[in-house]
Amino acid sequence: MHVARKFAATAAVAPPPGRHRLALLIGSGLLGGIALATLRPKAWSRVGAVLFGSGAWLARSPVGPALLGALWTNILSDSTATRRPAVANASSAPPSA
Repeated sequence: MHVARKFAATAAVAPPPGRHRLALLIGSGLLGGIALATLRPKAWSRVGAVLFGSGAWLARSPVGPALLGALWTNILSDSTATRRPAVANASSAPPSA
């Protein structure tokens, strides 16, 4: 019962991630195009150096693979949780006496 209340509270706040996927793709492409058109190549090289440098540092660190595993598990658990039916299957209920 507690899980159903928690799910109902979060469902009222944010729509399911699959519902607005097309709008998210179009919006991110538009913002990426604007950023690509307005930023100079020197700024893009700095952004790339920061991103890939921090990614390489994280991969070499002893904590990096653990953080990546935790993030990956969290992403997979969220994506499979939205695909499960909200109502339990009637055949899985124990027979009544």
